[in-house]
Amino acid sequence: MAWKAGGALLVLAAVVLAACGGTGDQAADQPRAGANGGVARSDSPAGYAVTVTRGGRVLAQLSIEDLEALEFVSVEADGDTERGPRLSAVLALAGVEDFEQATISGQAQGRIGTAEITLPDTEVSDSVIFAVSRRGTVKLVMPDRPRSQWVVDVTEIAIRP
Repeated sequence: MAWKAGGALLVLAAVVLAACGGTGDQAADQPRAGANGGVARSDSPAGYAVTVTRGGRVLAQLSIEDLEALEFVSVEADGDTERGPRLSAVLALAGVEDFEQATISGQAQGRIGTAEITLPDTEVSDSVIFAVSRRGTVKLVMPDRPRSQWVVDVTEIAIRP
């Protein structure tokens, strides 16, 4: 009797998975990879872009597609391997050649409020990247700083001067 109940439960689970379109394959539930191993464009929130400004003037609005077209690098930060384009490459794409500081704005870790961090040009090294998240947004990853100082869901880079 116990086998019949267990078998019925197994059949019921298979029917529910099939009805929901699930395969039971966890890999199928992961975001599809885009260019450079990033998140596919369709996984990004509608209209998501990173705006690069200087003195209040918009230099560029970069979509996930724009960012994924850049070379991705891997960095070790806070015990994890993060992948994405270098911040310096993002700035170059926006036409920024020289600057004194860059203020990156978005959300705080845990999305508990807004956050921003200002980096002098000397801190924009090859290891500072915009990692593409599973949500299809980017986060500023700085291996030399704790995760609590990273900015997630980046929306703006303000260049001075």
